[in-house]
Parts: sequence; structure tokens; C-alpha cells
Amino acid sequence: MKVRGLLLLVLVLAIMLLLTSIFHYETVATTGYAGSGYTVVDVAKESYVYARVEILVQPDILYNATTTMCCVYSRVSFTYPNGTSVTLNSPTTITVVLPNTLALGSLSPSAGGPDYYVTPASPLSVQVISRQNESSISTQRADEAPVPGIDFYQYVLKGDFELTVQAFGVSL
Repeated sequence: MKVRGLLLLVLVLAIMLLLTSIFHYETVATTGYAGSGYTVVDVAKESYVYARVEILVQPDILYNATTTMCCVYSRVSFTYPNGTSVTLNSPTTITVVLPNTLALGSLSPSAGGPDYYVTPASPLSVQVISRQNESSISTQRADEAPVPGIDFYQYVLKGDFELTVQAFGVSL
């Protein structure tokens, strides 16, 4: 009876070891930023990575000098990679799910650019960059050729805010 239990335990541990070697989990640390003007959140991932990015936007509080009212938030414009734009006027968490588009991770190359660097060992990259004006955002990727096996997403914020970004990635 004890031998059967021990064999069952060894079998379960062997299966768990195989599963942990198949799945790769990557986390980009939570970081806080104070934004003013244009700010860009660049997310680059290898195509085999399934990722979730959480962007917490807290617009600055505007105070009215003539009254004692507080808690009126400034307006922040948030633009998705497809060009859709929303206006945020209260603290908002935006969760973006980025699907995997390739089944095998070994086929993806290492690649880097001015705002990202991904490899099979570190397949998820998130950077927050402050920009001077809108033209520097729109021309940033125009001169770069897309890298096969790398997915790139760019989220643009305009206004005065505090920003926290956290990303999680799982790959097979």
C-alpha cells in the first residue's frame, strides 16, 4: 500500500515537472510614471506569447480656487494601436489581452528597436516613453520594417496623469 502511494506521488511530481518545463511565464514589473503631454506605452512580444497588459491611468486632480470642491479630474486621451481613442476623466484600469499567433516559440527571432528588446529567454517587453509632440509618435515606426515573429503594440496617452503598467505573459 505504501509503495503504491509512493509511486503515485512520483508520477504526479513527474507530470508537474513536465508541465512546468512546457509553460513559460514572464512578468514585467509594475512601474509608476507621471505623465504630462504625450506618453507612449510600447508593448513588444514574441508571437508565441499570450500576454495580458494592465494599464492604470489616474488623471491629475484639478482644484477649483473659488470653491472648496476637489476631485475634478483632468481629461486624458487614450489611443489604442488601431487608432480608436477614448477620453478618461476618472481613474481607469485598461486591460488588454494580446493573443498568441504562433504555436512554436523556437521559430521566433531575437529583435530589438529603440523602445524594446525581446528574445526567447525574455519574450515580453514593456516600455513607457515620454514624447515631445505628436509627430514624434506617428513617425516612430514608419521607418522600421516589421520583424517576423514579433508583435508590437503602441498605446498613446495625452494629458496629465499618473500611470502604472503591469504585464504578464505565458508561452508554450
